Amino acid sequence: MSDVTLNLANDVLCLYGLAPVQNIKDSAVASLVASALPLFYKKLLSTQNWAFALKRLRLSEVPLSDNDKYPYPYAYAIPWDLVRLSSVSDRVGIKRRGNLYLSRYRPLTIEYISFEVSYQLLPSYFRMALAYFIAMNLCDQVTQNLRLRELLTHDYEHYYSEAVAQNEMESV
Repeated sequence: MSDVTLNLANDVLCLYGLAPVQNIKDSAVASLVASALPLFYKKLLSTQNWAFALKRLRLSEVPLSDNDKYPYPYAYAIPWDLVRLSSVSDRVGIKRRGNLYLSRYRPLTIEYISFEVSYQLLPSYFRMALAYFIAMNLCDQVTQNLRLRELLTHDYEHYYSEAVAQNEMESV
């Protein structure tokens, strides 16, 4: 586990009123947070066009059989790290089929949100929202404290709004 994962786990522990740990394995809650981190990271990334996670890519064309070409004659491999499609290069008419985008046009360039961004490179505003998002979502499992979950939800909404505002300023 990286130092960033440990720091995020400790942030969440503190939100629960628990002591920070030196090692993820020192705490069942820290281990739970570390194991849930990739899932909640992708979920939070999928909510906005986060500037720090935006990629632009010309997709690789893959062959289609003649039977599969109508009405979309071109197929493109979907990037492995795609969380959310942001935009398609000034063309309309794409369709998703499994791990492919089908299109009437070539080439196909997309902008998308990637989960490949290292936790170490996360902006502080996103990292704070992520810590509250994880704490809010795991609260019932960890604490069974309804009032704490309500407080964490309120605080998450605040930090999420701040993150969205900061992201919009960076996107301009």
